[in-house]
Amino acid sequence: MTNISNTKENTKKYRILIVDDSELILRLVSTALKMDNFEIHTACNGREGLKYVRKLEPDLIILDVMMPYMNGFEVCHILKENVLTRHIPVIMLSAKGESEDKVTGLNMGADDYLTKPFSTEELRTRVRTLLERTKIYLDTNPSTKLPGNVSIEREIVNRIVSGEEFAVCYADLDNFKGYNDYYGFQRGDKVISSVGEYIYNIVQELGNPDDFAGHIGGDDFLFISTLDKIPIICEQIMKQTELTMQKLYDLVDLERGYIIAKNRQGITMEFPIMTISMVVITNKYRDIIHPAQIGEIEAELKEKVKRLSGSNYLIDYGLIKEYEAKIVLAEKDYYEAQHIKKILEQNNYWVILTRNGAETIQMAWEEKPDLVLMKPELSLVNGYEVIRLLKQIPELKYIPTKLLLSSDNKRDKGWLKENIWYIESLEQLLQKLKNLLSTSQH
Repeated sequence: MTNISNTKENTKKYRILIVDDSELILRLVSTALKMDNFEIHTACNGREGLKYVRKLEPDLIILDVMMPYMNGFEVCHILKENVLTRHIPVIMLSAKGESEDKVTGLNMGADDYLTKPFSTEELRTRVRTLLERTKIYLDTNPSTKLPGNVSIEREIVNRIVSGEEFAVCYADLDNFKGYNDYYGFQRGDKVISSVGEYIYNIVQELGNPDDFAGHIGGDDFLFISTLDKIPIICEQIMKQTELTMQKLYDLVDLERGYIIAKNRQGITMEFPIMTISMVVITNKYRDIIHPAQIGEIEAELKEKVKRLSGSNYLIDYGLIKEYEAKIVLAEKDYYEAQHIKKILEQNNYWVILTRNGAETIQMAWEEKPDLVLMKPELSLVNGYEVIRLLKQIPELKYIPTKLLLSSDNKRDKGWLKENIWYIESLEQLLQKLKNLLSTSQH
C-alpha cells in the first residue's frame, strides 16, 4: 500500500480532526497520529466539532459516538448530508461493541468503525488506508474511472524527477462536440467511457509494466510510456477508434459520413465521423524540467495535428535530434500510410502524413519539408496536379516532389518524369531516398 503519511516525498500535510469528550482519548489518538506527521486538531463535543469542520476543512474526521449536546451519529449524518462535506472520510469510535451500533454508524455514512479499547497501530493503518482511498476516489473521473489531473501531474513530475526517458501522449477526439450536441449527453458519455476503456487496455497490453493512463476531462486523455512503445500504442488506438465509432453512430450517419450540428459559434456545420488526434512529448530529444513545459509543447503540436484529416499522431523531436530528412507523405490508404511511416521513422526520417492533395499542399507550405512523397490517386487534388501547383509557388518549387508508381505504370510522363519514382518495395524506396539526399548534399 502507498505510504500516505506526510514525508518529504508527500508535500501535502493531511489535516485530521478528532472529536471526543474524553481528554484521555484525545491525547492518545493525537499522539499516535502525530507519529505520521499529520496536522492534528481536536474538539470536545459534536457542536464544536461541526464548527471546526467548517473552519478547518479537514481531510479526515475521527468521531466519538457518545458525546454531550450532539452524539456522533447526529454529527456524521449532518456531515454526510452536506454536499460540501460528504466527501470527508469519518471513522467512528465507540465504547460499545454491539453490531447494532456499528450498523447505525455505517448507515449514517461513516466510512469505518473502531471499538474502544483499540490498537493505536490499527488506528494509524485505518487512517492511512482511508486517506489513500479518498485521494484516489476524489481524483477519479466519474465517466471512465481513470485517474484525473492530480494523479496525472504527480506522474509527470515523478517521471521528470527520475531522469529516466519518458513520452507523454495527449489524445483527444475530433468532432466530439458535434456528436454530443447531435446525439445527446448520454450517448456522449458512452463515447467517453468507451474511449477511456480501450486507451487504458491498449496501454496496459502494449506498453511497459509501469505505464500510466489518465483522463484529463471531457474528450481529453493522456498516457505515459516510453518512445519505443509509442508508435504501436498510437497505431492501435487509432485502429480501435475507427472500429469503436462504427458502433456509436446511427447507420444512416455512418453511410453519409457525417452528422449535421451547430459549432461553438452556433453555425450549422457538417461534422465528420469522430477520429482521434494525439501528440507525443518526450525528454529523449530535449531537456524537460517542468510539467508546464510539456503543456506548451503540447499546445503547439496539437494545433498542427488538428489540421490533418482522420486519426493521426505527431511526435515532438525537439531541437536536438538530427534527421536524415523531413518528409511529407501523402497516401489515402490509412494502413498503408502507417506502414510506410513506421519504416521511414525507423530509418531516422521525420514523417508528416497527409490524406489528400489539398492537405499535402498546405503541409508543404507550413512545414517546408525536404521532400514530398505521394501516390497519384489523392482526393480533392490528385498527385499530378499537386506537383504542378507546387512548382508554381516560388517558396516551394525547389522542394523535391516524387510520385510513387509501380513499374507497370511506366510510360512517357513528359515534364513529370523527373518527379516520378517507380517503386516495387520499401527497400527500394529507402535506397532512392538515400541516393537523393547524398546527391543534394554535394
